[in-house]
Amino acid sequence: MDKKMDTWGTDETGSFYLPQKLEYGTYYLREVKAPEGYLLNTEDIQFKVIAERDWENPLVVACEDVPAMGKIHLKKTDKESEEALAGAVFNVIAAENITTPDGTLQAAKAEVVTTLTTGSDGTATSTALHFGKYKLVETKAPNGYVTSEKNWDVTLSYADQETEIVTKDVSVTNTPNEVKIKKVAADSQEALAGVEFQVWKKGTSAKDNLFDLYYADKPLFL
Repeated sequence: MDKKMDTWGTDETGSFYLPQKLEYGTYYLREVKAPEGYLLNTEDIQFKVIAERDWENPLVVACEDVPAMGKIHLKKTDKESEEALAGAVFNVIAAENITTPDGTLQAAKAEVVTTLTTGSDGTATSTALHFGKYKLVETKAPNGYVTSEKNWDVTLSYADQETEIVTKDVSVTNTPNEVKIKKVAADSQEALAGVEFQVWKKGTSAKDNLFDLYYADKPLFL
């Protein structure tokens, strides 16, 4: 029958020594609490004591932990209609030096760590990212929209030792391009009110007009 011997914790070197020598036999090491930022190793590690060892040359049993990670889930919509927008491109940029808890640098501040492009449903999800602070910068707006000058700050943080991926949702809107037409008299340059315009998309005909009639003193949203 298996018998629990005791519970020990690692020191700043990531190791610990058993306080007494073990008799010959087969043993198991089980992790019950992972370090901050890491996932719990749920596999029991088997080791065997088959030879005499001294304290200067102990039997070493290794246990590896995998860091938990995060993902950014982006949703892009029309600011007015809330319609999903495809084709928007964003850079995900490290807003600080991104390091794992052991101090390993994963991404330097200002480094572009990945790029997101929204699909037909207006969403995009990043690859797994190490925890830290990031910012989203739009580099290309969907056709017919204005590229935003705003940056979106995103912080990915550790949840617990069982949560493999922490997902952060970010909602972004785009404003349609606005075109304002001003109608003036050719001779006096005086503004003329009440003039009507018809607008249609290039490659189509006026009879297939996609837009309504607009007055010259009102902006056109294309």
